[in-house]
Amino acid sequence: MSYIEKKFSEIDKRKDIENRRGFAIEKFNKELKNTYEEAKKILFKKPWVEEYYNNTLLKDVSSIETWFVENLKKQSNLKAYDVNYFRNN
Repeated sequence: MSYIEKKFSEIDKRKDIENRRGFAIEKFNKELKNTYEEAKKILFKKPWVEEYYNNTLLKDVSSIETWFVENLKKQSNLKAYDVNYFRNN
């Protein structure tokens, strides 16, 4: 493989990663929303889990959501070609 072919191959990989990232973000947001909704359904059916729901589940899911939002913010500040940032951090 020539140098130019290798560089274009890298560009194609980066474009593919970017396309998959958009899909993954959508899917993650959907699943996060579903987690909240399903947890509320369980709470409604089984009120005795309210303490766990309030003290553990909501905190854990909220911390995951916070982590996700923070990483999206970091990614939005990167240039499209800056793919090594998250591999090194």
